[in-house]
Amino acid sequence: MDVKPLATRAGRREKAAQTRRRILEKAYRLFGTGGYEATTMQMVAETAGVAVQTVYLVFGTKARLLAEVESRMILGDASLALSGQRP
Repeated sequence: MDVKPLATRAGRREKAAQTRRRILEKAYRLFGTGGYEATTMQMVAETAGVAVQTVYLVFGTKARLLAEVESRMILGDASLALSGQRP
């Protein structure tokens, strides 16, 4: 079994966290300017510079993405740490 060095795994986790933050920031702006109905997952992906599949992989649904954006508005970056603990 090939085990990745700890530094490589930590780097990947940090990159994933940065991507998640970027998606949330762009979604926040799009939801704020265009509204929930007009904002598509494709728009969020394009604005964040990721594939739409990435947005779906990270958040699952548009409703969940909105919920994460709302949590971030209320809790700040603490919501990102807590998101792994939510059901």
